Amino acid sequence: MIQFFRILYISGLVFIAVQIICLDARGQAPYYFNYSTGPYANLIGSTSLNNGQLWDDPEYRIPIGFTFEFFDQAYDSIYISDYVWFDQNIKYWISAYDSDFIDKGVTSSVSPISYLRSGAPGSQILKIEWNNVGFYNDITLNDFINVQLWLYESTNLIEIHIGPNSVLNIDSYGGPEGGVIGVVDFITPEEVYLTGQPAAAVVVEGYTEMNGTPVNGAIYSFTKCINPQAVYSYSVDSNSTAVFTTNIPNATYFFWDFGDSSTSQMPNPTHSYADTGKYPGIFVVSNNCDTDTTASLICIYPDAPIIVDTSDAPIVQFNTSTINALSYYWDFGDGNIDSGKTLTHKYTLPGNYTVTLIVDYGCGPDSLFQSISPVFVGVAENSDNLDGLFNIYPNPASDLITLKYDEPERELLIRIIDMNGKEIRMPFIEAPSGSGLWNLDISQLKPGMYCILVSNGETVMAQKLTKVRARN
Repeated sequence: MIQFFRILYISGLVFIAVQIICLDARGQAPYYFNYSTGPYANLIGSTSLNNGQLWDDPEYRIPIGFTFEFFDQAYDSIYISDYVWFDQNIKYWISAYDSDFIDKGVTSSVSPISYLRSGAPGSQILKIEWNNVGFYNDITLNDFINVQLWLYESTNLIEIHIGPNSVLNIDSYGGPEGGVIGVVDFITPEEVYLTGQPAAAVVVEGYTEMNGTPVNGAIYSFTKCINPQAVYSYSVDSNSTAVFTTNIPNATYFFWDFGDSSTSQMPNPTHSYADTGKYPGIFVVSNNCDTDTTASLICIYPDAPIIVDTSDAPIVQFNTSTINALSYYWDFGDGNIDSGKTLTHKYTLPGNYTVTLIVDYGCGPDSLFQSISPVFVGVAENSDNLDGLFNIYPNPASDLITLKYDEPERELLIRIIDMNGKEIRMPFIEAPSGSGLWNLDISQLKPGMYCILVSNGETVMAQKLTKVRARN
């Protein structure tokens, strides 16, 4: 059985101000942070923004090339600068590394700013690079750093890559001990900044800076939160063992209270209950963004077995040995339904039917458990619908049978069906014409029980046929 439940002023920063193309305020979309390391490589074949010109506090517009969502707003272009201010109508920005960057060149640029779009449509990455940039407050003129900002299509992932750098003069940062990394929504507001040592940074709300310079190869990632949903299903076997199933790909933590003092932290646990009954279960799931909890009754009852009596076919009696159910719902597989623990149903045609029993044990509106059983309905030897018109002989037979119908002027449709309800296509041969007799060679049939159906266009008649082995 299966259960389905339910403005501040900042001195010098590398930031991204975003040009909005579609205001779709669907609510707050916080981000969670992850730190990792990897090889850093300068962009090859990128498009220059400063084109060899010296720069200080520039403003450049970059077409993203795809739709990028940031705090649930959709954008097609961005503006970059190394300084604090930007269009004051824009309230969403990314601080890739706030440190008041400046071109280290004297007469021409030696600190190019460029961008590159890579990947196939649907999985593109926009990469922006500040290469060999210096610091406005560096009196030694020796300090430098390399920074790249990556924006991912579809996933809307934000990555800040730190490359080769050397900051020996702490005053290069203009007072703070490091640069600023963060993502900001001034409207909600929602601010996610990093603080602490660069290799062990933590998230805080409110403007702050790093305590030191990140190492070459440091990667700071910001991922949009997708809050988990504590939704699960479970099935119970005849031994009162429940198998719980979830599909929550963004979850990082699971907790189950099975309602009988037993717990688990597996995503898809199996638990055996000592007895049948209703248990107050609790399921908790969480990730880096949120936690969700579902409390519901867990019904531990075995499958409701279908008990079938076809001795009076085509009238079939149905029953089930299960107890403690509040309701019983039957689907007889022929388009008819009924309710009740014990009942009978009359089939109009023999064949193989899939009968479904659904029972409700009272664990809630969704606590429906089902059992499915194939039921073959034959025809009694002296079925009432024969009316003496239709006969088969010999029966049992091994090689040849003759079908006799007492109204030879009527056109007949004759079919043969095995005990699995499968029609076997074999030609009946009329001999002689108008005699009401049809012959059939059954020598190639496997021994067993079959059903011969005859339709005269008004009624359908049926009779059992027993195929036996031919004598040697």
